Amino acid sequence: MKRRIQKLCMIFSTIALLLPVFSVPVGTTVLADEAEMPVMIDGDRDDWNYITPISDGGGVIRKLSAFTYDGKLYGKMELSSSGNFDTWHIYFDTNNDVSDHLYNSGADYVLETDILYVYEGDSGEWEGLQGTTAVVEDKLSADRKTLEFSIPLEDLGNPAQIGMRAATVFNWEDVAQNPEAANEYLPVPAYEEVVSEEMTGLTEEEAEAYFASKQFSGSINQWDSILYDAVFSNSNLKNLKAVCDGENLYINASAKALSNNFTVYINTDRAEYLLKANGVIYTAKNGKAVDTGTPVEGFFKTDTGFEAGIPVDTFDGNTNEFRIALEDEGERLPDEEGEMLTVTAPIAEPSPKIQPDGDGSDWKGVAPIGKGEGS
Repeated sequence: MKRRIQKLCMIFSTIALLLPVFSVPVGTTVLADEAEMPVMIDGDRDDWNYITPISDGGGVIRKLSAFTYDGKLYGKMELSSSGNFDTWHIYFDTNNDVSDHLYNSGADYVLETDILYVYEGDSGEWEGLQGTTAVVEDKLSADRKTLEFSIPLEDLGNPAQIGMRAATVFNWEDVAQNPEAANEYLPVPAYEEVVSEEMTGLTEEEAEAYFASKQFSGSINQWDSILYDAVFSNSNLKNLKAVCDGENLYINASAKALSNNFTVYINTDRAEYLLKANGVIYTAKNGKAVDTGTPVEGFFKTDTGFEAGIPVDTFDGNTNEFRIALEDEGERLPDEEGEMLTVTAPIAEPSPKIQPDGDGSDWKGVAPIGKGEGS
């Protein structure tokens, strides 16, 4: 499980939310949730943002990161470009002798793709390597710029200290190497020594780009640093989520199958509204539309869900609080008759914005404040 940014990130002022591009203050502290596992081996670099690299000097292999945690060694090799390589070699010195074993340069173990080899020969040649049955996790990112891996420490002999170096491989030859010298290794620290409350895994420019990506743009990580109001169910209607940023009320729902007859009830303290599956919002009274409605520009529906962004000036009354509910084909969320989900006042802390584009992934990644029991 990845460490996630705490949902109240004191990074930007509320005013910064309204700007088209975020400005990242130098030295800003973003807290990490230390209760969760440090990283997930999934090819996503984001959960290494709070891990101080053991090497970040640039070059083809621009960054190396590694640490030990809970019986495993975790590592990341990050390249400056996608590069042309067949596989990788991660070398480990576990006996603090850089003149023995493979090529007489200290490699006691070698990770090649997902196979961990141990050196059992005495010639120094490659033939002395023997494959192990170690359960190695490894993942190369989609852009082929980042490799993540984890290895059980017991398969490395539970050494007191570990040195590591990395190389990209082409035609079975090491090409780019970090460190460059074959007998130079970087010490692998414990997790506690490299985890930080600041984004030490990113340069200032990388941090700016990272936070700029947190705007509502349909990206999968858009909700990493926001609180939303939600209710979940285990029936056909899966969940209903909403958040208000002071300018727009954003609503998202997902279902096993969403009909073309659903209704979202939206109430303020003075007025009632209905959002229909045609993307039109109507003024209502006692649950019935009383006008011809206004099309919502930011509306997108699929067979399994919808999302909408509705300007708050659409609504009469106090727009610091909304109450909403969803009905479809006899089912309701929240599933108690008459109960509605309360959408809190605009969040004072900076938050991204939802892009109503039919991509539900930017509603992912934030814990709900309530759950339904289904119908």
